[in-house]
Amino acid sequence: MATELAPVSPNADPDLERLRRELDLLKGEYIKLQTDKQGLLEHTGPQLEALYAVRVGQPRLALLEVQLEAERLRRLCQRLQAALNRREAVDLDQLAFEVDVELLNLRQQLTDQAAQVHAAQHLLRHLHSPEKSDEVRRLYRQLAKRLHPDVNPALSPADLRLWHAVQAAYQYGDLPSLRAYALLAPGDELPEDQPGHPATLAEAIRQRLPVLAEGIRQLLAGLEAIRAKFPFTLEKQLKDDAWLAEQQQLLAIELAATREQITLLQARYDALRAAAEDA
Repeated sequence: MATELAPVSPNADPDLERLRRELDLLKGEYIKLQTDKQGLLEHTGPQLEALYAVRVGQPRLALLEVQLEAERLRRLCQRLQAALNRREAVDLDQLAFEVDVELLNLRQQLTDQAAQVHAAQHLLRHLHSPEKSDEVRRLYRQLAKRLHPDVNPALSPADLRLWHAVQAAYQYGDLPSLRAYALLAPGDELPEDQPGHPATLAEAIRQRLPVLAEGIRQLLAGLEAIRAKFPFTLEKQLKDDAWLAEQQQLLAIELAATREQITLLQARYDALRAAAEDA
């Protein structure tokens, strides 16, 4: 008796396996680039800014502080000299008050920069170990492949809520939560029979391939634009001890020169003040 052939599925397509492999490759590339982008914006960027604030910004802050003091003395001398030239009586306390008011914005900038340096020091003290950082990225990439709406257009509302929770956990480096979400997330298989989808799975995949390809192109362009901006333009230099030493030396030279200016300005102010008190 002849062996009966198994019925052919109406959705059968000779290219289906090839299409599945192509889809999987594009999904993997898309998620990798998306993860790289978020990693740059939420982790690498802040860490580079923190490195800059501590290694360059901190000595620059010291320079700005003495430059502000030099500017204060310069303005005091100018105002005092002008009053003496006009033979006017001078209220020294009022004069100092007016100059300090003029410099309030600069003092606030210094305060803000000092806060940035403090925040940067805190961030760098509380970084994950390389092993934990690698696990955070690995788990996020796995979860993104299952839950990112761009590569999983048929997510349920519950899955979307889980995706938002995953994003928040990744932003804050919450490794325990990411481990838990990995147990809750659905698989990443493409469903074969969903309302509103094309008649065949192969056609569904064909329609998604160009969408993902365009998404990859946009992500590549976005990554290039991100890396062309501060602080990424200084990533190599911030990890170069010789470059950092050179920058710190230049700032130290400028700091010493400004302190010399302060000494001269202070002597001039003391002389003008004595002349005003004698007038």
